[in-house]
Amino acid sequence: MSVAPFVALLTTIVVSLLGIHGLADGADALQSALRSANSAHELEAIAAGVQGINGELYHILTLRGAQTKGYHASAELHKLLAESNRVEALLRTWRDTQAMPAQRAQADALIVAVERYKGAVDFVAQMLDVDFGAAVSFIRPFDQNFRGLMQAVTALVREVQARQRADADAALLIAATTMRVFEAVGVGAVLLALLAAANMGWASVRSHRLTRQNSVLTRLAQLDALTGLGNRRCFDETLAAAWAACTSRQAPLTLVMFDIDHFKKFNDSQGHAAGDACLRLVAAAVVPCTRGEGDMAARYGGEEFAIIMPGAMLSAGRAAAERVRHAVAACAVPHPAAGPPGIVTVSLGVATMIPTATGSPAALIEAADRGLYAAKRSGRNRVGEATTAAPDAAVADRRQVSATGLES
Repeated sequence: MSVAPFVALLTTIVVSLLGIHGLADGADALQSALRSANSAHELEAIAAGVQGINGELYHILTLRGAQTKGYHASAELHKLLAESNRVEALLRTWRDTQAMPAQRAQADALIVAVERYKGAVDFVAQMLDVDFGAAVSFIRPFDQNFRGLMQAVTALVREVQARQRADADAALLIAATTMRVFEAVGVGAVLLALLAAANMGWASVRSHRLTRQNSVLTRLAQLDALTGLGNRRCFDETLAAAWAACTSRQAPLTLVMFDIDHFKKFNDSQGHAAGDACLRLVAAAVVPCTRGEGDMAARYGGEEFAIIMPGAMLSAGRAAAERVRHAVAACAVPHPAAGPPGIVTVSLGVATMIPTATGSPAALIEAADRGLYAAKRSGRNRVGEATTAAPDAAVADRRQVSATGLES
């Protein structure tokens, strides 16, 4: 009796078993790739949280007027402590559910660093009323060292992303190898399906990463790097969208334009580093003065800022402008070169329109600009409203202001 059929049958069974085993390996590798993608996603969220608290405490104590009357630094410190607690909880969850064994020690070190920072925040909160200078001196090294935590988290994100890519590549390799095995016994179609699934999985991983990266880049492209407010591009796009929305609803649209009084003198006397700190301080004072998510604050350019207020009447814009004016004055940033009152102040202009399809947002900007320069001509540190003058009056206002030395 010939043994060839038995050898062929045995070979077929062995090859089939190898193919089935390869199929299982391919599925495991694909699942591992998807788990790595999820792990990278969660770690990116942790990195964003760390970025949010990195070096913030020193700025709270020095640049946001912690010694100014009416400023409650302790409340800001409690917010920072709450964010630190949230980041620590995310780190612990990631360590316990997502981290590879070799990464758990790294996660433990990051958790310890966050705990030390929390202890420093709590200590500074208790020291503020006792010795403010000592509190600032104590926290500065912690803020500087904390930047190393951000670098460590970024390195861990890259490591997990590299593992994610390696897992996906392994899934593709196993799928291709298993397909060749199954072709030997005539069932290559099954492996073709696995290869397609692996390719889809890898494409899904890449698509997910690209979507997140594009989202981050889009947000960064619309932020002013110095102040954290929307930049000029964000202002233009937001105002155009608000104009269109208010046109369809026949709702009012209010714009507040303002700039820092005598800012050139401030830069000349205090230095550009102090000027940058002043711009950041004004930006921090603006946001709480808006009505909430419907309003958008932006840096229009140089020392000039703006607040877009869809659906707001002129009275609401005037109230927001007054809140900004008082908030900046309350910071009491010294500015002796400006003359009385000897502190940094802002002048503001307010304008309201009901947009139309034939109108343009530029008309609203020109009207708010006229209000701003009316405030400057009246003595600065006040709110001006747009007159009924023609739009070209904004150019004449600027020329008159420049000629009389009222610029900035």
